[in-house]
Amino acid sequence: MLPVELPVTVRDALLAPLVDHHCHGVHRDDLSRARFELLISEGGAPAPPGTTHFDTPYGMAVRRWCAPVLDLEPHAPPAVYLSRRADLGAVEVNRRLLAAAGVVAFLVDTGIEDLDLLSAAEMGRHGGAAADELVRVEQIEQDVAESAALAVDYLDTLGRRPASPFRPPR
Repeated sequence: MLPVELPVTVRDALLAPLVDHHCHGVHRDDLSRARFELLISEGGAPAPPGTTHFDTPYGMAVRRWCAPVLDLEPHAPPAVYLSRRADLGAVEVNRRLLAAAGVVAFLVDTGIEDLDLLSAAEMGRHGGAAADELVRVEQIEQDVAESAALAVDYLDTLGRRPASPFRPPR
């Protein structure tokens, strides 16, 4: 339950089932500290010398909310947090974190072809949730453009494609 009295519409929204309408698969293997820090940075670049991405708002949130799911105190030091992840292993960490998110359905953007990431089905299994792939409009357009012999074929096929089930070629 919620700790304070809220208007009914706000309360209902906060307690509604959570659907992650656009996510990416999580990494299936254990990550080094350097790789983990790159993933908790919007820029994807290493932290400046003498600093860490664990001290950014996102890094602090990871330590605040994810550490307890891994049986650590909130705000555990980065080395302790990463050591616990390594002790549990990626499969158990992924299972715990995805399940703890409380998501009932994952819509996974699989446009990034990376075998190190869990598939939509794996995300669902680990998180105990429904899961499916997102259909990326730009991927549909690219696939149609590559397969159309003539411009008229391109326009005709593109007009029909989004209405039909589509799975990008693997």
